[in-house]
Amino acid sequence: MRISDDDLRAIWQERSEAEPADCLTDTAWARLLSSDADAAERRRASTHIASCASCADQYRGLQPLRSWESDVNRLLSPQHTRGGAWWTGWPTSWWWPALAAAAVVILAAQGVMLSRLVAGRRQNAQLESQLAENSRRLSASESSLSTLQEQLRSETAAKEQLDKLQRQRQAELSTPQLDIAIVDLEPRVAEAVRGAGGPQVVTTAANALVVTLVLNFPPLASTATLEIEVQDANRRVLWSNRTERPRDTAALTLALPTAGYPAGDYVIRIFDVTRGRTLLATYPVVIRHTPDRR
Repeated sequence: MRISDDDLRAIWQERSEAEPADCLTDTAWARLLSSDADAAERRRASTHIASCASCADQYRGLQPLRSWESDVNRLLSPQHTRGGAWWTGWPTSWWWPALAAAAVVILAAQGVMLSRLVAGRRQNAQLESQLAENSRRLSASESSLSTLQEQLRSETAAKEQLDKLQRQRQAELSTPQLDIAIVDLEPRVAEAVRGAGGPQVVTTAANALVVTLVLNFPPLASTATLEIEVQDANRRVLWSNRTERPRDTAALTLALPTAGYPAGDYVIRIFDVTRGRTLLATYPVVIRHTPDRR
């Protein structure tokens, strides 16, 4: 319902000190809100609302609902809206709380949907973050796996090569060898180390597996524990071991594998460690290999 300025001026001009008339009925309110009231009804309603605080408050509460009428009629089926608004014949105390409750339900439903939408988006963001982290970990795991596989392949190839060499060496060791060098070495006695001549040259075949050296020294005066060590050209000890020999022993046999002792300069020493450590003999040796003529 809309009250013009002229209506308001007329109301204030005709207003008296008499008691206000009876309040508007539900039917009157319905006719006013549905625009079915004629000019006289609107004038009487305006006059009463201007003088009745209760109806004025009710008018202020019902006025915003007029904009809902078109939306409500549009949503309802034709049989419910035929002949005008469906709620025009209902008491105000019925349809106003119903409309308010409907508004509350709609707002609550929209709030629930919005809350679910926000929660869903938050869960999607968390899932996307977890997916990205899992993808990163998977990529790192795949990279580590690739590295481990490459390392395993390298180690497997190295092991196969080592096994092949070991099989070849075992085959060579189990095969009779011809022309194995057996060389008698005369010592430099301890008193003549500085004045002795040059090293003795030992020549072996290129495919020889070992070089056998006979280490001669003065006969032992009594049973003794002997220590034998082999040094390279830089006086670095390559091998050392001990053995016990009886009285009058005058020689030891030493086999050097050519795989561990290739061509080069070596020094072999024998010590008597029975009581202290006494140098018995020194053997400077040069090992050479003849070319393989195969």
